Amino acid sequence: MLNVEEFLERADRLVAETPWQKTFRYDVEQDVLAIEPEYGACALLVDDFARRKDQYLVLFSKSANVDFLLPLEHRGHTIMLWTLTTHSVSRRLEPCTATMEERLEAARKCQEAGYPVRFKFKPLIPIRGWQDETTDMLEQLFRQVTPDNLSFEMVFFDTMEEMDAAFGLDNLDPDFVNAAWATQRQPEPWDRSLHGQRPFPFEVKETLYRHFLTEAKRLSPATPVTLCAETPRMWAALGDLLGQDPWNYVCNCGPQCTPGLRSLDSVQGPDAERVAQAQALGRVPA
Repeated sequence: MLNVEEFLERADRLVAETPWQKTFRYDVEQDVLAIEPEYGACALLVDDFARRKDQYLVLFSKSANVDFLLPLEHRGHTIMLWTLTTHSVSRRLEPCTATMEERLEAARKCQEAGYPVRFKFKPLIPIRGWQDETTDMLEQLFRQVTPDNLSFEMVFFDTMEEMDAAFGLDNLDPDFVNAAWATQRQPEPWDRSLHGQRPFPFEVKETLYRHFLTEAKRLSPATPVTLCAETPRMWAALGDLLGQDPWNYVCNCGPQCTPGLRSLDSVQGPDAERVAQAQALGRVPA
């Protein structure tokens, strides 16, 4: 894992072989900023994508270690993407990461240096007082930066026992805890098409999502906001607030979601045939 020059050569081949793909995320195996600038991969990749005409790098992180990026000649071809959690969650449940406030300050620095900035609210955790903390987080965000887009996803665990061991259920909203326990105790098997990921049932997740969306739209109506890894049922329930469709939406890590994009007018690459088939069957609009 120390041969970063060879890694870049292979990345170059991958990018050349998939010209339809416009954004490339680095990466989902570790926090890429935490070991920089000593590791050196980020600077090499930023420089490489700065030379490209219509392809972009996405640096994905929970870190506030961005000072080494600020003087680089990125030419707008590196997108900064943070997962962002509330004040309490970032301190109590995400040890050894930057706090919410530190991540926002890092985003402000990067935006001032010309980098497009995006946020993935992942995971959304219904701690006690989550409503006020969510509102506070979004108000601080929009005071400091103008994000290109936002995406969000509810926390999930296979069992309540697993979540208790990780978080401590006493830290969570009792209504959410009780609803999840009640669903887990039901004899019927979990229906993922109805509820999505375990352990929280559809109804309480929709409550949290609606608060988040309502506040995001109040503060910045034009900023695209999308669901991540959710069901068609949830997309339909929140359609009045999302303003995007599950067959045509812009998210923060989609393979064609370039900076400033507000809709996908067409689908290219390996998904094109599947979308065409769905259109022919009337599942999505043509």
